[in-house]
Amino acid sequence: MSTTRLPVAGSTTEPERAASPPRTVLFGWGFRPFFLAAGIYAFAPLLVWLFEFSTGTDLTARWSAMFFHGHEMVFGFAAAAVTGFLLTAVPNWTGTDRVHGPKLAALAALWLAGRVAMWCSAWLPAWLVTVVDLALFPTLALTLAGPLIRAKRARNMPFPVLLLVLFAANLLTHLQVLGVAHTMRLGLHLGIYVLVMLILIVGGRITPAFTSGALRKAGSGLELRPAFRYEPVATIGAAALALVLDLAKAPAAWTASVSLLAGLLVAWRLFRWRSVRTWRWPIVWILHIGYGFVALGFLTRAVDGFFGVMTATTTLHAFTAGAIGTMILAVMTRAALGHSGRTIVASPPIVIAYLLVVAGALVRVFTPELVAPAKYPQAVVIGGVIWAAGYLLFTVIYAPILIRPRVDGRPG
Repeated sequence: MSTTRLPVAGSTTEPERAASPPRTVLFGWGFRPFFLAAGIYAFAPLLVWLFEFSTGTDLTARWSAMFFHGHEMVFGFAAAAVTGFLLTAVPNWTGTDRVHGPKLAALAALWLAGRVAMWCSAWLPAWLVTVVDLALFPTLALTLAGPLIRAKRARNMPFPVLLLVLFAANLLTHLQVLGVAHTMRLGLHLGIYVLVMLILIVGGRITPAFTSGALRKAGSGLELRPAFRYEPVATIGAAALALVLDLAKAPAAWTASVSLLAGLLVAWRLFRWRSVRTWRWPIVWILHIGYGFVALGFLTRAVDGFFGVMTATTTLHAFTAGAIGTMILAVMTRAALGHSGRTIVASPPIVIAYLLVVAGALVRVFTPELVAPAKYPQAVVIGGVIWAAGYLLFTVIYAPILIRPRVDGRPG
């Protein structure tokens, strides 16, 4: 099976003659500013929303607290993580120069300007907030498309396309605030579903690759390959169809049936990837858990569609707090270590961060099903605080890694 390689320790993707040290280490590689931003933005706005949720206050008058929370977790937190990953991975895939220095700082400024505009949306014209907040994704798509096209990497061309779909999803959310159309929920759900597709594509490549590597180091010659030639395509195709049916509000039986197929295919891939055998390597098993939350999301959607016994928020938070939150943490912790010249091993505090994010996600996913309505607000706050604590711990541990030079003295 062809695999996607993340940048690893000791690797460089550009000619040494072209490598010039950036003015600041923070803007030496795409993962540095954007992983730091994602870490901070995972917990800070979430804690603000939990305060709003528990007290009934609304700090963003033009956006309801719930919609603002959803928007910023998708188009703020997750967008930062996706941007950092792609700016780091694409040079590795294509052998082209990395985006660094002033160009990287400009991209980071676009992301930050969007966040400032959103937090000041009660006082700024809605059209201005829209323009500023929408700027990142098309700029990033154009930045990445050039190297991919020149390198003839058709296999990775879906990434700029998905970035443009994220742009469209974000636009849909703003159209409601502008009073043009009632498309807030559609935009948020579309954004979440694009992130799920990114997890299926990227996670489907790196999880078996890194698992095979860990097993080989442990003395196992096991090579994790697809059970049949079109297994990855079938899984991604079934998932995409299930998500499209959900967005289109297709008959419940249709959506449930395809969701069941997608969930079973994702779960089958995990089974074949020997998830149980990864328990010795937290930096590997966290990838399996993140991918597993995708299966959980589709399977809960199927159960809800067939029997009507689960709420829509169960599936939604299996995808968001579970799959997106866990997989982002898994990829950021691994990529930052490898591309800063460090040994790719999760430290004990990061293992705790993993457990906190997973535990917080599970509480959030199953709160509507297991908690009495009177206790629901408290359970939501508890789950959110646990999840946020995991990202706070990540930020404290990884901030020095992200802002300091590589330990091996290489540029970046």
